[in-house]
Amino acid sequence: MRINILLGLMFLVLSCKAKQKVINPDTTAVDTNNLKKDSIINKINADQINFETLIIRANADYESSKQSLAVGADIRIKKDQKIWINIKVLGIPMAKALITPDRVAYYEKINNTYFDGDYSILSKLVGTPLNFEKVQRLLLGKPINKLNETTFEYQNSNNQHTFVSLPSNELIEKYTFDANPCVLKQQFIKQENQNREVLVNYPTYTNQQNQILPLLLNIFAKEKEEIKIAIEYKNFTFNEEVNFPFEIPKGFQEIQVK
Repeated sequence: MRINILLGLMFLVLSCKAKQKVINPDTTAVDTNNLKKDSIINKINADQINFETLIIRANADYESSKQSLAVGADIRIKKDQKIWINIKVLGIPMAKALITPDRVAYYEKINNTYFDGDYSILSKLVGTPLNFEKVQRLLLGKPINKLNETTFEYQNSNNQHTFVSLPSNELIEKYTFDANPCVLKQQFIKQENQNREVLVNYPTYTNQQNQILPLLLNIFAKEKEEIKIAIEYKNFTFNEEVNFPFEIPKGFQEIQVK
């Protein structure tokens, strides 16, 4: 199992072949078509998914020019504190990851390798600096970087809001939202000087206990090669007591990130 498979599945996890229906616009929700730019930004930044713990069961498909793989994943989130991912192939645990505000760690059992360090390994993959909050936001269908009026240009067409970052030598960002309900449909980040980019589509959402969560994620990452990850969230469980068992096995070889 190549390292980039695990990297992709660590910070992302979900989308493929869902049978659930797309949520219908909530008739009690505010139609943001007629709101001004600052009001839309305030609403987007204020929208939060409220929980103490969240368990997600998922399926994911990975594809590159060299390899394809289908896996299952258990994801546990303690809001703002921990993200734990257990990756399974044919029901057999093959890798685990633990992400906290100051640590990114994982190990995989095929090549007996592990990583235990900072966010550089995820930042390199996405092409933009990451921290715990940004990873959590990406998994929950929120823009990886919060929006503001001064650094984003706003467009409104076809019942969608689009925010594009103003010209920068380092980073291009683009976020597209449906207007009603106001949910993120796509986020695109490109680091031109490093020839890195990532596109995340959220085609489908679901209402779980009055929480609007993405049901599907389609991820396209590109640096030296193109990687596609399609993920489907299958089941959500809120606010149960959960543990986060993680211990790197003895004898595993550490991976060095250049």
